[in-house]
Amino acid sequence: MTIDEFDIAILGGGNAGMTLAAKLSLASCDKSIIIFEPHSPKLKSATWSTWADDSEVSSLKPYLKGIWKRWKIVGNQSEVVHKSLDFSYIAIDATKYLEGCAKIIDDRVKLISSYVETKKISDGILLLAQEKKFIADLIFDSRPANPDENGLKQHFIGWEIEVNQTLTDTDTVTLMDFRADQSRGIHFIYALPLSGNKLLVESTMLSKNVENDDWYYDAIEEWLTLNKLSIKEKLREERGVIPMHKTKLPSSDLIDIGVRGGSVRLSSGYSFSIVQQQANALVEKIINNDSSLLLKTKGYPLGFLDSVFNRVLLDYPSIAAEIFVKHSSALDGNEFASFMRGSQNIRIWFKVMSALPKFIFIQSFFKTLFSYDYR
Repeated sequence: MTIDEFDIAILGGGNAGMTLAAKLSLASCDKSIIIFEPHSPKLKSATWSTWADDSEVSSLKPYLKGIWKRWKIVGNQSEVVHKSLDFSYIAIDATKYLEGCAKIIDDRVKLISSYVETKKISDGILLLAQEKKFIADLIFDSRPANPDENGLKQHFIGWEIEVNQTLTDTDTVTLMDFRADQSRGIHFIYALPLSGNKLLVESTMLSKNVENDDWYYDAIEEWLTLNKLSIKEKLREERGVIPMHKTKLPSSDLIDIGVRGGSVRLSSGYSFSIVQQQANALVEKIINNDSSLLLKTKGYPLGFLDSVFNRVLLDYPSIAAEIFVKHSSALDGNEFASFMRGSQNIRIWFKVMSALPKFIFIQSFFKTLFSYDYR
């Protein structure tokens, strides 16, 4: 059996994989590239959200489901509303984005609609797919990472629906509404008003254990009732599990990107902006034939402080709503958006940590200090 050779192989054609391939094509990279992805973009029905500046909004506009300048976090007793002049909150249609990337990639990129297996051989890694063998000088792995069974996870089910009523505030996103059942972990509703009578509503949990579907369904229906809304038509459903802990393996023989490569902001679950940053950094190194291509996760202090924050959530889930409201209140709209995008601004982090109960912060800091993986 012959072996097909490529300069670059990308395992997984999701956000990270297709973004890297598209950016390499836009940079007129002269290397041969192969992508292994078993699923069509049409099967990746999801909404990816982030904060973006005006130039980013402009470049992503063909794929956007909505753009908002205001967002809020709702607690049991109070709420925080933010507005930013520098950043907009955007919702990206995953299918449209991936199809857009596919249109950008050029003839030097070959897409194989198949799962891929890796096999270590004496002089590298052998790739097996569709009863064929492949090798590549650089192999980027963006396949889904397996969450740690005992690690903190963000898990959700969402409905995109039309309602019988006219929505009263379509200019504001509900990032977190904690008026939900908190008996099984940190639980909130996320709601995006997509038009005057259409919205995406998700029941989201922060905990170690994924719940049965009815748990999420009931929470969505209760929130709709609380807000005096009724469903006219359910358009689609989406679901996911996002690891809120390190997933990158330092001993990996492949170059991990996306979630595997530390793109998830561990204190928020957002990843789209960091995926873009990862891809831009990699393209520059590939174009310049930089040998230091091994991508590392966000280092100290950001990764460490994210872990401190998550330790607080794990140890004190009963006050999570209070914590999120307080740390949101400590920041203005621009600071909050920068923080959620992955800013390493220590001043912003100091304001966030200062909003935490002092004893809880100190206790969580020292617990994390002695258990944190600094690799």
